[in-house]
Amino acid sequence: VSKCENSYGCVPKKNRSIYHHSIRKYSTSKVSSNYSVGPYLAGLIEGDGYIGVQNPDSKTNVIYRPKILIAFNINDKPLAEKLSAELEVGKVINREKAGHVILQILAKEEVLKIIHLINGYMRTPKIEALHRAICWINEKDSTTIPCLGLDLSSLDSNSWLAGFTDADGNFAITVYDRKKKLKIIKLKEYVFFLRCTPNFLI
Repeated sequence: VSKCENSYGCVPKKNRSIYHHSIRKYSTSKVSSNYSVGPYLAGLIEGDGYIGVQNPDSKTNVIYRPKILIAFNINDKPLAEKLSAELEVGKVINREKAGHVILQILAKEEVLKIIHLINGYMRTPKIEALHRAICWINEKDSTTIPCLGLDLSSLDSNSWLAGFTDADGNFAITVYDRKKKLKIIKLKEYVFFLRCTPNFLI
């Protein structure tokens, strides 16, 4: 895979003249807005997803196209199935014994659909994996998909945080008794947890 150009993302020099006219747009009648589903999917993938790209130094003669995998807790299987059906991508792999399911997206056009939806909405270092996938596709398919940068907008400006929270967040309510002046008072504590790790799987 060739190195990305600084000014034009991953667009090859020879294709820069047609760059603004050849970007394909994806949509589905079952999803109300690409603007809202794109950030949500980006957050979901950055929270518990994987973008796989073949190593350019691989010695194998077999070419493996980029793939996208998203893990869900077994209790969130209906969400995985809903996303697969609504976006018309991938299939849900049951890993019930391991306590999770995986939305596996392998088909060329389906991977491209997700890339176009999430491109420009990534907020973590996992954007590097997305850019490697885009560079691979541009190189192999002679396309001109731009490597858009990190989304630096406010967290409350789109649905990214909802997706990231669905992947790595948790809401909890703790109820406990507390004695005060010989009286027992019931207290409720509402807590929101968001798990973040310094190393992202890319």
